[in-house]
Amino acid sequence: MIDTKGWFALGCYLISDLDHTLLNEQGRLSSRTILTVVKSQLPLMLASARMPIQMLDLINQLQLTGPQTALNGAVIFQPAVHEFRVLEQHAIPDQTAQKLQNLVKTEFPELNFTWMDAESWHVSKLDQQIETEIFYTGIQPLFDVDQRPLKKRAADFVDY
Repeated sequence: MIDTKGWFALGCYLISDLDHTLLNEQGRLSSRTILTVVKSQLPLMLASARMPIQMLDLINQLQLTGPQTALNGAVIFQPAVHEFRVLEQHAIPDQTAQKLQNLVKTEFPELNFTWMDAESWHVSKLDQQIETEIFYTGIQPLFDVDQRPLKKRAADFVDY
């Protein structure tokens, strides 16, 4: 057992990514990883590209109680069992995001433009990469990039 006395008071954390670091190839925590993290009692902060809601189950399995980082550092949040509280967030301004969306749509119409904020996941179309993300995280996209409800649920989409 590592002596972690004072780590929280000093603001010291071990920071780890999720995908292909703590998670296996199926996007899951192994029982060995869970046991190791829980027994170590290290103050672990996850830093992920995922949305906070996509991280909650993993945070609960690892019994983490401190602040966590989502969306590549754009959101810092305090997890609870089935919810989270945003402590800090730094989003791209709406006007900038709209310009970027329009540029991608015009110059690269074949690309699947996707983005996430602290609460929702937006995609321009359902494709195999989106299906893979749904498989790993269990989260469904809510709207396409024009804020229209998706016509087809991702679970109904098959394009192999």
